[in-house]
Amino acid sequence: MENIPPVLVLSITFGLFGSIVSFWILWAVIRGAVLSALRKHSEEQRGSGYRG
Repeated sequence: MENIPPVLVLSITFGLFGSIVSFWILWAVIRGAVLSALRKHSEEQRGSGYRG
């Protein structure tokens, strides 16, 4: 096996780690927005007397 430069290994490792963390944060933000919208919609339906 050839010698792989440590800088290449570190850049790939941190790149993958950064991508995973970014997607996790994005998922959390989207999940929070969806739950907030559902909560608001539920309150609006409850307030209007909707029987669905």
